[in-house]
Amino acid sequence: MNIRGQLKVVCLCAVLGLMPPVWTFAGEVVPSATISEAGFGSHTAPAKKTGGGIDQKLFVTLNAGESKPLFDWLIKAKKGSLKLYVDGVLLKGISGDWYPAKSLSALQFELVRNNDNRDQWGKLLGASWSNGKTVSITIGTEDRSFVADSDKTIHLDPRIRETRGWLLMVVAVLLVMIAFAVAFMTTLLRDKVVPGNTPPVAPKDAPFSLGRTQMFWWSVQVLFAFLAISAMTGATDTITPTMLVLMGISAGTAAGSVTINQTIPTRPSEKCFFKDIIYDQNGPSLHRLQMASWTVVLTCIFWVSVWEKLAMPEFDSTLLTLMGISSGTYFGFKFQER
Repeated sequence: MNIRGQLKVVCLCAVLGLMPPVWTFAGEVVPSATISEAGFGSHTAPAKKTGGGIDQKLFVTLNAGESKPLFDWLIKAKKGSLKLYVDGVLLKGISGDWYPAKSLSALQFELVRNNDNRDQWGKLLGASWSNGKTVSITIGTEDRSFVADSDKTIHLDPRIRETRGWLLMVVAVLLVMIAFAVAFMTTLLRDKVVPGNTPPVAPKDAPFSLGRTQMFWWSVQVLFAFLAISAMTGATDTITPTMLVLMGISAGTAAGSVTINQTIPTRPSEKCFFKDIIYDQNGPSLHRLQMASWTVVLTCIFWVSVWEKLAMPEFDSTLLTLMGISSGTYFGFKFQER
């Protein structure tokens, strides 16, 4: 039977809910196989749990008598190791090992997170921070010339359910709480009073600084997101290059603001945080409002990415340029306050 005829048979079986027969490709007889059991476990107790996640072992067992023909075909056809498919998509960078090696009774997959599949793990676990996600699984060759029949599912649990994950989340929350407490109970985010300022202004009565606030804001966001993603996935390589650029812009804005403020009389606080960062010496300021608004927009984009993909975003260069222009405009108008 030619390729077109074989495809028709496979499609018909799929419509009728039947297992397709053994088919041939370029003269090769491809064995059929069905997954009988799948679960997480260890060498001493394989496939005992339906729930697991990153850095755990997944064991997949085929129906009796199907492993040996499949093993022989893989060697003869030079197809390499079998791969894991999750929700119909190949989970990259993960290959199966026969276990035990002599009896070939099951396949063992080490669910690791690496550069090949980091985005896939983010999509699988994203937006399911506490409950995890139930997914369908099967096994097959990378070129899909063989794919096992399977109706099995597993539940991917986030690492936050482990002790290490909970500890990291607790640390993250505590650090953020401490940071905000220090920021608003001290003069950390307030302008420094110029010596000999007229009229005299106490350090605690100085206004909140927009530049300092922006730098503090992004530092806290990135710190919390880094710890939260690590609690979920165990990853420590989540800070993207564009996030470094954004933090550099905010740090430069804060440093430049401090330098300029040394030549400007310190005005009294408006006794309102939002008024302090939006107002200048002459009242409400458009350039300050613009800078604050774009910070809020980028923050929303940042947390959508963290929530849905468990990854910090790669900001578009246009957005970063816009943020840089906003900071430059802030400096330009601030010089006029002198």
